[in-house]
Amino acid sequence: MKAFAARLFLLIFPLVCSLSFAQNFILKDIETGKEFVRKDSMSAVKFLDSLVSANYFLTKIVVAEKYGSDVRIIFEKGKNFNQARLEFSPELSNYKRITSTKNLDSLQKSISRDLYNSGYPFNRVLTQWIGFKQGQATVRLSADLGELRQINSVEIRGYDKVPRAFVKNINRRYAGKPYSQKLIQNLNTEISQNQFIALERQAQTQFTKDSTKIYLFLQKKKASSFDGIIGFGTDERGKFKFNGLLDLQFINLLNSFEDISLHWQRSQDGGQNLSLQVDVPFLFKSRTGANIDMNIFVQDSAFAKVRFLPSLYRQINQRNKIGLNALFETSAVLEGGSYANFENYNSNGVGIWYSFTKNSEIPIFLYDTELRTGVNIAKLKYNDSGHRTTQTKFEAGYGQNIKIFKQNWINISAEAAGITPGSSNKTADNTMLRFGGWKSMRSFGEQSILANFYAFGGLKYRYLVNDGIYFDLFGQYGFLENKNLKKNPNLYSFGAGFTMQFKLGIMTFQLSNGGLSGTPLKFDDTKIHWGLLTKF
Repeated sequence: MKAFAARLFLLIFPLVCSLSFAQNFILKDIETGKEFVRKDSMSAVKFLDSLVSANYFLTKIVVAEKYGSDVRIIFEKGKNFNQARLEFSPELSNYKRITSTKNLDSLQKSISRDLYNSGYPFNRVLTQWIGFKQGQATVRLSADLGELRQINSVEIRGYDKVPRAFVKNINRRYAGKPYSQKLIQNLNTEISQNQFIALERQAQTQFTKDSTKIYLFLQKKKASSFDGIIGFGTDERGKFKFNGLLDLQFINLLNSFEDISLHWQRSQDGGQNLSLQVDVPFLFKSRTGANIDMNIFVQDSAFAKVRFLPSLYRQINQRNKIGLNALFETSAVLEGGSYANFENYNSNGVGIWYSFTKNSEIPIFLYDTELRTGVNIAKLKYNDSGHRTTQTKFEAGYGQNIKIFKQNWINISAEAAGITPGSSNKTADNTMLRFGGWKSMRSFGEQSILANFYAFGGLKYRYLVNDGIYFDLFGQYGFLENKNLKKNPNLYSFGAGFTMQFKLGIMTFQLSNGGLSGTPLKFDDTKIHWGLLTKF
């Protein structure tokens, strides 16, 4: 194209010299009659040269003449060779497999985009007219790559009280990599899905002669929450009972991305569960985090169980965590307790766990994908009999929101857990697994089902009216094994409800029913759940 520009300039240069006092250069397209005005000869040459860049390779000057005090140039663009055979310069050798194109403009943009995402944001893809070969127009593509740009650092602006380990972790993953738009989009997405911080605006890039810096303009999220669920239903004697749960979370109050959670749950059979959990993701400015979980369960003043679960974990990235934990558990049958198969015991052990969480871009959905799994091995001693055994407990859970089309979504979920009694095949009821309730099988009371093993899956259809409200239908099916009762029934649950977001928070209302397979459905077993999640 440079040769073409030089040739055009030589053609009009004599005229320029003879018309040194020309006011303007008027360029007229002989085919369309459209006129373009340029103030000097170099601008006129650049305009004609741009036609070549637009694939009018046979552009020619028909007339160049004096026109009053101006210069008038009449040009003919000729055919647009957007379809052409291709040749490539050495820097574009990766594209040699492409021998021809029906859209040269699109190909140039595609190559430029590839180069941009390879660390050359200031590249230019150039075309050079070769001529006709075998009756087809032939074009040579080359590239002015410019300087290779690598991200030197990611800088924080705005809310800058984020943990240093977080900033270090971001730089570890992004600094030193070739600059690309895809990389910046990944960074924007990662920050937008962070539960502690949000972007005031999209990440900004500063290019200087010697460096490439990414600036994140952050603000602190209102992440602390109050989550309350009230349940209404009947017990096994047909009496109307209240049950429910409360979750209180204090998140990032100390600007260290910490999470302090208090959980209380009451079942309709009189059981109460209280737990305190503290999570600190960056210990000593590292990617190692700590989690402490303390749980107290009391059943009708008949027995109590206390569990202490300290854990250290490694953050693979923002979504993935893997950890090791210790387990200390003790249970005592209280004075006056009348449970025949409940025993005093102590248990100590270790475990390993993994979790993956991808937050949803739709706040009312809370998460997009969630996966957790873990296993614990513990030495258990029954205090009254002195019997000792080794008990293994495993658990796994999965949930995902999937968009079907337009405003229609489905949520797939599954959960399973099991506990082995050890060599003695003896399992006291107060060592067994408990499940059921709002975050489990919804048609059953909170933690009302005892099992050595259980598994269930759920499918929810959600119609998203907008980002602040959806209606849903759900169904669940599962099974359990209780060796003490020598039963392994199947269970089912179904229902409908809605969830909506308003100024106070996210409100949920659900109706559910269900029971054991093979037993008649009872209207009295209908459960009503009403809940409110508030951020502060």
